[in-house]
Amino acid sequence: MYACLQSIPDSIVCDGIFFNYYRSDIRCIQFLALATHKTARLKRDIIPIPENIAKRFNHSDNFSTQVIDTLSQCPLTEYVVNTCFRNIKSLILMRMHLDGLRLGAMGIFSHRANAFTPQHAELFESVRGELSLLAFIALSRHNLLLNNTPPAIPELYATEESEKFVVSQTNLPLFQLYHSLNKLANSELPVLLLGEKGVGKNSLASELQQQRSKRSGYYGLINPQGQLIVMKNGVLNRTITIDFNKPPNIASFLILHQGSLLIKEINSFPDRWQTFLLALHSNYSEYCQLQIIAIQTLPFSMVKNTLHHDISTHCLTNQHYANTLCQVVTLPPLRHRYDDIPLLLTYYLRKLSSQYKRTSLPVLGDDSLRLLLKYHWPGNITELIGLLENAFFRCTGNELHIVLPKERNAIAIPPLDDAMRQHIQMALQQSQGKISGKGGAAELLGVNSNTLYSKIKKLGIVVKEK
Repeated sequence: MYACLQSIPDSIVCDGIFFNYYRSDIRCIQFLALATHKTARLKRDIIPIPENIAKRFNHSDNFSTQVIDTLSQCPLTEYVVNTCFRNIKSLILMRMHLDGLRLGAMGIFSHRANAFTPQHAELFESVRGELSLLAFIALSRHNLLLNNTPPAIPELYATEESEKFVVSQTNLPLFQLYHSLNKLANSELPVLLLGEKGVGKNSLASELQQQRSKRSGYYGLINPQGQLIVMKNGVLNRTITIDFNKPPNIASFLILHQGSLLIKEINSFPDRWQTFLLALHSNYSEYCQLQIIAIQTLPFSMVKNTLHHDISTHCLTNQHYANTLCQVVTLPPLRHRYDDIPLLLTYYLRKLSSQYKRTSLPVLGDDSLRLLLKYHWPGNITELIGLLENAFFRCTGNELHIVLPKERNAIAIPPLDDAMRQHIQMALQQSQGKISGKGGAAELLGVNSNTLYSKIKKLGIVVKEK
């Protein structure tokens, strides 16, 4: 790494190079090397990647070399940089591969803003092959490439929010539903979970499956891609490929007898498969008793209640779906669950503190809590977790500061006059009100004193010389 840094031409303002290696499923950084003009070091720490960031990573990335002046352009890069490095303002990012094998990412960074140009990126792109080969050799020597196989079933545990569904006692309909999960999990009717993305459908489905798995130890998941993943006591048992173009067959599901089957986005399946899967228990009860749990994501406004119950107070109804009588659970969005927000915050803060071995639990200030209780939450619980994680990793004291999306945009692009006014006021404060001459604000800012006088007058800055 240090030799690579030394070979960079002096015309390129470069403060260092880093290389990170991550598993194919982008769930953690396993290898980290760093070279600056003073030192080079190797780190083997495993750095977990939060789920909301990992899911936003583009796995079909074409491995192009790009200039990044705003880290938020790439959430994964922003997280790694803010977690592992300091004061990086701009970088050239090169994601590398060799014969289709993902090798990780190399970053050429600077502590200055806008330090690189597209021409610089083209220069590094021209030596991509050589850099990829060096990365491959380094990873091979550390035996990391042997473990670059993603889990067989990431979606079974990589839920939208958490494996535990969180609800407060004040939310009576959901609280009563949650405490009747055992009865729901062991009933004969299939369960259909409806709701927007991020409201907790996967969390509730996970708890239903855990309740049912106590009977046989078996539970499974079938996804729209045609994979049936069979688990036993939390360990992968087998993976079966299903052809939706062929007529349904009971043979593949016999192993799940007395267990449960989770169906994700059931509406994406062919109609005959929807009917077959929901009716498995009723049609094959003698040798394939299953609790069927189906998930369908759709806007809250599109939920139809055929029994004309108030959806805000009746979360569980009996409805026909695909010619089968189902127990339909409608999970309301977070904007209808403001009473649950304090409990959700406490739960996920404890989880983060435990995961990252923090001795004390950070707290939210009253202003931040008021902002959260007024926010509309278009991303539901998933968005809340993402904002909380962001605040948690940026926290330097004991109090978290939540930055909502509108706030973030306002901070990122302030009005030009406001930014200039603040900059001049800082210089005046440092020069104790002196404008011209040695040690004056004009000298600190690197401008002509007449120009600075003009700007002060235009911006209405009051100068108080001490």
